[in-house]
Amino acid sequence: MGRWSALEKVLKNFSRLVKAKKIDEAKKYYPQVQGALDKATKQGIMKANTASRKKSRLFKKIRT
Repeated sequence: MGRWSALEKVLKNFSRLVKAKKIDEAKKYYPQVQGALDKATKQGIMKANTASRKKSRLFKKIRT
């Protein structure tokens, strides 16, 4: 599995948890999302500011 597809899988799983209102599980899963975004940045798949913006927006979904 490539880095891009792994990132998409993690993001999909996270969004499913949020949509299902499983906020506690989403909070536990959030560090994996951060790690996947950081790895994507490190490998040049995504720019650092884009990853940071995504992390911020995803965390905002948990809080609301």
